[in-house]
Amino acid sequence: MRKWTHLFLAAVLALAATTAHAQISQEIVNIMKKSQAVLDNPSGVEMVMSIRSGMGPLSMTTNMTTYSKGDKSLILMSMKILGREVKTEVGCDGTQVWKYKSRIKTKDVDHRDTLFISPEKKGNKISGGNEIDFNLHEEYRKATMKEKTDYYEITFTEPKDKEMPKKSIMRIRKNNYHFYEMESKQSGVSVRMTASKIKFGVSDNIFKLDMKKFPGATVIRK
Repeated sequence: MRKWTHLFLAAVLALAATTAHAQISQEIVNIMKKSQAVLDNPSGVEMVMSIRSGMGPLSMTTNMTTYSKGDKSLILMSMKILGREVKTEVGCDGTQVWKYKSRIKTKDVDHRDTLFISPEKKGNKISGGNEIDFNLHEEYRKATMKEKTDYYEITFTEPKDKEMPKKSIMRIRKNNYHFYEMESKQSGVSVRMTASKIKFGVSDNIFKLDMKKFPGATVIRK
């Protein structure tokens, strides 16, 4: 009897230790997974976002529209640098990857319009410089959640990797699990991504490289 009592106590202590370390509830994990599943819609997803980044008053806003469908992607970005609009396009049609940067001219820099084209390679994932991280529940040790009127606000703390921001906040719509907003701060630099539109159903024609859109651009093939 004493042996079974010791075994029972050992099991209880082990469960308590596991619970102490598991500081992220299953409810939070489920919400994150449901939001990610929404953006994996096989008909394709169009998302319009604004990204505000910088330190205090020294900040800039990037407007970004992303299209995704299976292995095809297209990211359109624009921002203002010294009063001039700078555009970037990054795309993949399943066979090739391209990246276009419009001209940037300052006192010290003068980059011409440039279009880079290369064959698609396995694992060659395109990125617009910012991505929605739906794996925060795996990258942080703790998370708390507040239910606002229209969305869930999940705050992640204690990152497993020292290079990660000490705190990241994810906001997800309550009625349909659509991504709404994500913000973080690292070394005084804050980043906030806000989605203003999510639409399902994307034509394959959107993912075609149209050379006519880049007249005068220097083309570099790799």
